[in-house]
Amino acid sequence: MTEKPQNHTVLLVDDHVLVATSLVMALRAAGLDARSCTDCVPETVLATAEGLPAGIVLLDLGLGDGRDGADLVAPLRRRGWDVLILTGHAGRERIGAALAAGAAGWVSKSSGADSLVHAIRTLAAGETVGNPREHDTLISAYQDACARAREECAHRSDATERLARLSPREHEVLEWLAEGKQAGAIATDFGVSLATVRAQIRAILTKLDVGSQLAAAAVWRRAREFSAAS
Repeated sequence: MTEKPQNHTVLLVDDHVLVATSLVMALRAAGLDARSCTDCVPETVLATAEGLPAGIVLLDLGLGDGRDGADLVAPLRRRGWDVLILTGHAGRERIGAALAAGAAGWVSKSSGADSLVHAIRTLAAGETVGNPREHDTLISAYQDACARAREECAHRSDATERLARLSPREHEVLEWLAEGKQAGAIATDFGVSLATVRAQIRAILTKLDVGSQLAAAAVWRRAREFSAAS
C-alpha cells in the first residue's frame, strides 16, 4: 500500500480512561501521534479537536451519561477530521447512524491493536475501511429504524390527538369498551340509561373518526401502549 502524504494525528475519544490509555500506548508504539480525550462532553471533545492538527478521530459510540458518539461525527467532519467508530457492543443501527453522518468505517474494540492500526493507516492513505456493501447495509438499518420511529411518532400523535377530543365521561366509556364491557353493563355501572350510553358511544365514534367500537378500542389501546413505553 502506498500512502499519500498525511497527518498521523489520532485523537481517541473514549470515556473509559484505562481503555483509552492502553490504546493510545499501542498506537504510539506503532508510530502514530495518538492523543486521548476522556472528558466526553461534546464541547470538550470539539475544543480538543480544534486545538490539534486535523487527522483521524477514533470515536467510541458509548460516551457515558447517555451520550451517543454518533452525534459528534458531523461536527468533527466539519472541522476536517476523518472519523473511525470504535465500538464494543453497539447495535447495527447505531453504527449505521454514525456511518450516515459521515464516519469512514468502524472497528471493534475486541479486534486488537494491529487491526486498529491497519484501519487507521488504510484511512490515512485515502482508502476505504471495511466493506462498502456492509456499510450500506448498516446505513439502511439505521434509516429503516428512523422510518419506524417516525411512523410510531405519527401514530402516537394521532391517537393522542383523537382521544383529546373526548369528554372525561366518554374516556371512561371508551376504556370500558376497550376492556370488553357491553353498553348495558356500562349503563348499569354508571347508573344511567342504555340510551345515554349508546349516545355517548356514537359521540366517541364520531370524535375518533372511526366506524366501529373495535376501531375505537384500537385507538385507545394504541395510546395506552405509547404512554406505557414513554
